[in-house]
Amino acid sequence: MSQALAYFKEVYDVVPGWVQKMYEYNPNVLDYYTSLRHEIMKEGDLTRKEKDIFLVGMNAARLYERSMVYHTKGAIDGGITLPELAEYLIVPYLYNGAQALKTGVKSLEYALTLKGIEFQTLSESEKTT
Repeated sequence: MSQALAYFKEVYDVVPGWVQKMYEYNPNVLDYYTSLRHEIMKEGDLTRKEKDIFLVGMNAARLYERSMVYHTKGAIDGGITLPELAEYLIVPYLYNGAQALKTGVKSLEYALTLKGIEFQTLSESEKTT
């Protein structure tokens, strides 16, 4: 397994389909992408936390839960507060409506879990849009 494939498997527990396709197309392209991603996520004018929280919101808007949750952990590790996270997760509503909010709730639930805060999830019959 290439180093890039191993990285994505470690991060997501499985290799995402788009990563596998990129690797099959050209393994070097995946290596370049992974290297570029690493450079972009380094501290710069924006902190790693700011980049992670930006990606949380963007992935909520795209309804891409797996990456949203991964970047939620990065934002929490970087020190984002739960109120800040909640505010960032309201913005994607402007792009993808109620579905983005539903996806964003999963980020909040994961953040609560990371912080050791117990919460009660709603049953399907309790959820409304």
